[in-house]
Amino acid sequence: MSSDLIVALTKVKEIKAHSNADKLELGIIKGWQVVVQKDSLKKGDIVYYFPPDCLIPRYISVMLGVEQYLSFSKRYIKEDDSKSLGRVRAIKLRQEVSHGFIVGNDKVKAIADELGIVINGSLIETFGIEKWEPPLRTDKYGFNSGQAYKQHPAFFKYTNIQNIRHFPDTFTEDDDIVVTEKIHGSNVRVAKVKKVNSRWYKPWTWGREWVIGSHNVQRKVGQGGVYDLPLTNRMKEMIHFIIALRGANSVIVYGEVFGGSIQELKYGKDSPDFIVFDIQVDGKFIGWDALIVFCNRFIIPTVPVLYQGKFKSWEHLKEMSSGKTLLMSESPHIREGCVIKTIACENNKTARKIMKFVNDDYLTRKDGTEFH
Repeated sequence: MSSDLIVALTKVKEIKAHSNADKLELGIIKGWQVVVQKDSLKKGDIVYYFPPDCLIPRYISVMLGVEQYLSFSKRYIKEDDSKSLGRVRAIKLRQEVSHGFIVGNDKVKAIADELGIVINGSLIETFGIEKWEPPLRTDKYGFNSGQAYKQHPAFFKYTNIQNIRHFPDTFTEDDDIVVTEKIHGSNVRVAKVKKVNSRWYKPWTWGREWVIGSHNVQRKVGQGGVYDLPLTNRMKEMIHFIIALRGANSVIVYGEVFGGSIQELKYGKDSPDFIVFDIQVDGKFIGWDALIVFCNRFIIPTVPVLYQGKFKSWEHLKEMSSGKTLLMSESPHIREGCVIKTIACENNKTARKIMKFVNDDYLTRKDGTEFH
């Protein structure tokens, strides 16, 4: 459930005092916090903001003066080392989180002039910036193993959830929302969908078929490794129930496999488990209350609810993103963050809003894993 990479001109929203350093301040860009030198910026300054998970060519980072703040891994080392890519990360500076860095508009323009290139809105193409993506893993539980199937046209990928720090004004006091815990695992989807290429004169082509997959790739049922895990008898019964109740052609259940050695956060589980966070019927997501009714009826676990009600404030969402996981009763580890979405009626014509808020402690942890 990755979000888009955005590196564009923006304004400094606010300057705050650093809680533990007299010569540093906190620059607020949209919903991001960046530690900066005192008096180097003021509210309203026009700047370029480089968020975590930017991959910046080394020669550009040298010109920007940020090379020492980047992480260079073997995955992104190029034959021409000047073009090796360094990853921007969130770090803590004197106990305050710093999400990426800020560069003034004038400095960026001067670099572009020196390189003889024209800036056209975003710096992503202009400076050859890429988005860091978690590596694929194939060493455990059948991740990304076996033959990938041609994608069924009704087996839709899940929404790419945007980071609310880029869009801090998404929710208003009029929004009814549900905030759920974001689980550190691997995205999985299972479904029963109408068969492709059915023919009226071939009865064996009628009906529906089971499909499974990761966020991006469909896999063969029975040979999908960890992606087979959610397709239990209870899951099949629930999907059949929804199809009959709704007269649906397709039902997709989206969830997360977690625990075991899937990621370094194990949630107290020695082997992988599965949890549901969304259900789609004929291309439309069902309401949260309906999802809970269906899953509870068939004893299928759902992601923990942190809050349900009217949107309160940015500070409230940040509070919900932090703390410990609710999936562990004893010695819980940190929470990855939270997902916020509006609880619109399924007949409501307005689009559903959905965003993620990642925990600062999760972003700045040491030796964390991020596998697809």
